Amino acid sequence: MKKVKKFDSLMKEKDPIVFNTNVFKKVKLAMSAEELKVEEDKVAALAKYIKDSAIVNLVKNFNKSEGTPTDSATLREFFH
Repeated sequence: MKKVKKFDSLMKEKDPIVFNTNVFKKVKLAMSAEELKVEEDKVAALAKYIKDSAIVNLVKNFNKSEGTPTDSATLREFFH
């Protein structure tokens, strides 16, 4: 519980990371070309991380775990 409180306090100190997924929509945004490129790169990097790391690690954790979650309750426990 002490680690959770420490984590929460650290998260409150950090500025939130925001991803503008609207950058890939076919609408005109009130951004310069440079700002738009930065936002596109951030979203693309997030997608790459999810695809190349997060999902791979999730599958590895499922394979290492003794019991694979079979319902919503055990799935929730697995993630927490």
